[in-house]
Amino acid sequence: MPFAPEVSPNGQPITPPALVGPLDPTAQPLHAAYYYDIYNWVKAGPVVGPSPAGLVTLPPQKPSQPLLVLVSGTGKTGRDSMVNLLLYRIRSSHPATTPIVVEAPLSSAQKSENLKSVANLFITVYGVEETAPSTEDLDKTYARMIGSIGASTDFKSIFTAFNVLVRKTCKRPIVFRMSGSENFDLWSSLYLSLSPLANYVIIETSNKDDALACAQQLAAKALVSHIDVLLLTEQRVRDYVVHRCGAERITAPGCPSDPLAPLTDGALKLLFAPGKANTDNTPVTHPIGWVVETLRRAMDEHVTRLADLVSAQGVTALTAADLRIGENQIRRVRGLMNEGR
Repeated sequence: MPFAPEVSPNGQPITPPALVGPLDPTAQPLHAAYYYDIYNWVKAGPVVGPSPAGLVTLPPQKPSQPLLVLVSGTGKTGRDSMVNLLLYRIRSSHPATTPIVVEAPLSSAQKSENLKSVANLFITVYGVEETAPSTEDLDKTYARMIGSIGASTDFKSIFTAFNVLVRKTCKRPIVFRMSGSENFDLWSSLYLSLSPLANYVIIETSNKDDALACAQQLAAKALVSHIDVLLLTEQRVRDYVVHRCGAERITAPGCPSDPLAPLTDGALKLLFAPGKANTDNTPVTHPIGWVVETLRRAMDEHVTRLADLVSAQGVTALTAADLRIGENQIRRVRGLMNEGR
């Protein structure tokens, strides 16, 4: 199936299937081949990608200057897939060791509360991953450094102390993955505080403007990249459909020559028909997750309908129209999805 591949081109099973939810090459390496360039790389700086193989290129590591990547995009846009790809590439860039990944939700715009939370999460995660230094040693260091900071907001000293302890025995790269609070000044403070310990900092956000502001704020003092996930225009969806259907199509005599097949031109146009609320003729765009889910369900319904027709009439009775997914099928699928079914 073009929009839920279960078998790779060379016959390997893909479990879980690609494109059914975010791609995750770490869990399933075959997912790497199913990335499609829906990203704005203008402000990506040191990060380059994706290549035809679906990979991004990361810059060489610099001491005390972790790579900061801000990934902006809303739900179902491919943001999670990009973060998963970055984590996969970080792992493959360090083949001799496995990175320690600290996933830290940010609960507010308060710098001190978030940094305390991130520090304690690091202690917990590190204690699960490594035996030395011990959680007790890290806790004692944290308590001592918090006491010395007092009312100050200079939390960098905490992570500097952690680095001194940890790097005596642990050479694994350390990744902080953060999301939750939408505030560029907070992100900048977090990055600068974490820089003595972290190798990579990834921030996920739905706020493109704050991500851009953070990248600009840190440009002179950090290795920073901003990757924005784009909503798809009708032309981008057409290109994607041609790409996916072409990758999965087995050509045979009598098969439609239209590169959109089995979808019709009208079916794709219907996806971009302006709704009643669109009174100013703003161009319609969609997140790729919405597009893939809609087309996958239309394809599933199409295959079921063809099987029923063949069972009832035989394959020779199929018409050219039977082989295509038209407007009515798309309209029916969208209606079911809008009803939550």
